[in-house]
Amino acid sequence: MALIALVRHGESEANVLNIVTHEEGKYHLTERGREQALFISRTLAGLGFRRVYSSPLLRTVETAEIIASHLGLSVEVDARLRETDMGPYAGMRADEIPWGPREEMPIESWASHVERMHEAIDSMSEASIVVSHAFPIRAYLASVMGLGEEESYGIEVRNASLSVVDNRTFEVIAIGSFVLSGRVRKLIIERNSMPAVDL
Repeated sequence: MALIALVRHGESEANVLNIVTHEEGKYHLTERGREQALFISRTLAGLGFRRVYSSPLLRTVETAEIIASHLGLSVEVDARLRETDMGPYAGMRADEIPWGPREEMPIESWASHVERMHEAIDSMSEASIVVSHAFPIRAYLASVMGLGEEESYGIEVRNASLSVVDNRTFEVIAIGSFVLSGRVRKLIIERNSMPAVDL
């Protein structure tokens, strides 16, 4: 059993420009995004998380580095946590994309998101922070709650927000939070102090 803290990257230049992209080396965090990452790192401090994983995209790596630095940890990059593959629409503004049913568009499927996120997260045996992107996080949260894409539109994953899930029981402890109550912090600390279990 391990508790997994899912964190979306802070505000990036792509967010400001309304650009949808899975390109790895583009779009830094904005100053606001760096402040958001520092804020959520303070929320995560003292909770007993032992590892930090990140999508390979620049905005997630920068977010993860801020968090890891604050917690005295290092960042491990995992390509399975990457942004949605937007196919021919990568680099376009969101309002320029001819949106339609996902299965009719040449972009990554819902099932692919669920599969790769579970593959990465289910293998983690230590309390870990996972820095990823809005849609992959939403797909993972929906899947552990037994929801499909259409049923999960109400799951809002904002920049630098925090969701916490037990990757063995799939108990959801927090969704899209920026701060945690004393009760939840105590619960997370207790769970994270338990011996790690090999998966």
